[in-house]
Amino acid sequence: MTERLSLRQLNRALLQRQGLLERSSGSALETIDHLVGMQSQAPLAPYVGLWSRLSSFTPDELVDLMNSREVVRIVLMRGTIHLVKADDALAIRPLVAEVMQRGLAANKPAAAAAAAVPSLLEVAERLLSSTPMNPSQLAAALEAEFPGHDAALLSRAVRDLLPCVQVPPRGLWRKAGQPTLTPTTTWLGRTPPPQTPPRPSSSPSTPSPPAPSPSPSSLTSSSLLAPAPLTIDDLVLRYLTAFGPASVLDAQAWSGLTRLGEVFDRLRPQLRTYLSPEGRELFDLASISLPDEDTPVDVRFIAEFDNLLLSHADRTRIIRDEHRREIITINGIVRGTILVDGFVTAWWKATLTRPTATLHITPLPNTPPLPHPATNTAATTLLNFLAPQTPTHTITFHPQAT
Repeated sequence: MTERLSLRQLNRALLQRQGLLERSSGSALETIDHLVGMQSQAPLAPYVGLWSRLSSFTPDELVDLMNSREVVRIVLMRGTIHLVKADDALAIRPLVAEVMQRGLAANKPAAAAAAAVPSLLEVAERLLSSTPMNPSQLAAALEAEFPGHDAALLSRAVRDLLPCVQVPPRGLWRKAGQPTLTPTTTWLGRTPPPQTPPRPSSSPSTPSPPAPSPSPSSLTSSSLLAPAPLTIDDLVLRYLTAFGPASVLDAQAWSGLTRLGEVFDRLRPQLRTYLSPEGRELFDLASISLPDEDTPVDVRFIAEFDNLLLSHADRTRIIRDEHRREIITINGIVRGTILVDGFVTAWWKATLTRPTATLHITPLPNTPPLPHPATNTAATTLLNFLAPQTPTHTITFHPQAT
């Protein structure tokens, strides 16, 4: 009989997979790899995301990874900007190309403009390989190449169809910079690995489990230069490793892809199944056991746009439905949140001005009072991370949102 999981079991499983039950001693690169990238709509959000998961993370660690091109910022899952390993930028982008194509198709003027210029991507790749450009600069360059066409629409189409990274200083700690694009293959000096066909539906009844992600110490220069091919099956297995147990709809919400039911059917012989509290079928790797639902969880400050809140169709394992509109606003902002006993209970915002850095905390409606000593301690630690040189730190508790 299939085990039905409680909401708390799903909550603790997600927190464990996300490195939020307790901070890890691992590296930033290892964590980014395990999480299949980090949402990076707000350029500095991954720094807070890594701080919340690692015991000894400093911003310089991520800055060095970006400057050395070991990690990059690129549009991937859900058509949103992610910070990923270089290998994943090359291997995942072809798998989610349909997401970007759907995004362009929804913008009918841009799609029509691109269709009218068959050589658009070839010319854009040449321009951006020569000189990285922001969208306005790209539009100006395309206007010179294709007079008489709407250059702004062409620039928009290129951003959907041509795999590009956002180059530093965009995304560097405390550095300003517009999104400036160059082709991924140009930035990394290598091409994507050849795509292999998906696993056949007639998988053996006892297939081998997926290979674990390599640790940073095992990443040699030769392995970085020769990324292994990735299939959609591999991507789903990596999703479950970081976000499971999860449903087909959950995986589709995370990736932006559709028709993943057939992928789960292929993988079913090597997966374990559960039922959600509402009776939906959930999948997980058979090799991963679930933590006890009563595992204690410290107060946790979660970054803006963190995939913790964005990677399931059913997000009640981490946030109540009634609170989603308070955290994910109508203009697409995803606020920083505070977990109490593992669930979103409040949101936070930092004002980092000298001589005072302030952390504003607003509890969500119909939630228990925040545990002030533990919340103050966690907030102080976050302010020390965000503004170590600012003389005065303050924590402000606002009235509960209504």
